Amino acid sequence: MGVSEAEPLIRSARPAAPAAVGSPDPRSLTVDVLIAVYNAAPFLREMFDSVRAQTVKPTRILVLDDGSTDGSAEILAHEPGIELMHHPGRENLGQSATLRALLAASTSSYVAIIDADDLWYPTKLETHLTHMAKDPGIALTYCDGWVVDAAGQRLWPLLPERHVEPNDVNALLMNCYIRTPTSVVVRRDVMVAADGLRPGLIPCDHDLWLRIAEKHPLVHLPDKLCDYRTHPAQVSGGNRRMWEHTQRVLVDAWRRHPYRLSSVRKRWAVISYRLGKIDLGKGNRVRGLALLARAALLDPPRALRTFVAGD
Repeated sequence: MGVSEAEPLIRSARPAAPAAVGSPDPRSLTVDVLIAVYNAAPFLREMFDSVRAQTVKPTRILVLDDGSTDGSAEILAHEPGIELMHHPGRENLGQSATLRALLAASTSSYVAIIDADDLWYPTKLETHLTHMAKDPGIALTYCDGWVVDAAGQRLWPLLPERHVEPNDVNALLMNCYIRTPTSVVVRRDVMVAADGLRPGLIPCDHDLWLRIAEKHPLVHLPDKLCDYRTHPAQVSGGNRRMWEHTQRVLVDAWRRHPYRLSSVRKRWAVISYRLGKIDLGKGNRVRGLALLARAALLDPPRALRTFVAGD
């Protein structure tokens, strides 16, 4: 299903003022904020406060409640300055389908996504749009930030020190260093051309960043401009379904774009290793050992390093 064919939402979109793309003034650009909400009641007010505190205000704040059952719907019903939507029948369709529907409802030249439990610092949009206003050809910018716990305590930076965007899609294939959509601002036309976020995928964002990076250079902003919250309610890295979907993203990418075979092998080795460890942990020794053997065959040097390290 193409982005333009997303199911209608309960509230129709309001057209935005045309963007003065190419102007050096970031306030001349239009940007819609897309927020998918599912059971995020403890974090919503702080998240909305961070969006409203932006030094460059968003054109629209589009929010879709994905069938929350924890009181989020009641909070959203009284939240000022947002355009609140629901799936037909107030169903729970998942994050990718929800963001896909929000993209279909957006009208601005740029879109910025924030997860319902994350935070932006006040100059987040201004910093991104300042760079993008200087060069309308920039498709996507992503910033640094902090990983925080449920209470907001900083744990570690989103990106390694001195991270530099390689603009080599093979590097992004092997390691999704764009850790969270909260760190990204993207041109809407580029996101639509990439067919948005594919429904049902976990993680859906790595798949999208790859499809954008296959055709456009990416720009890294070193500023720490957001908090990415990690807590037990999120999908765990030990979730087998997540790694199965990661394998699907890899296979689709390999069929779609001429990635280096060495990059595909190394990524496949990581996925096989993670799946194998999960299976061993659940007592499925035959499948687990077979997957670990495949990982070793795909990337022998890494397998040797892992064995020596005792992981």
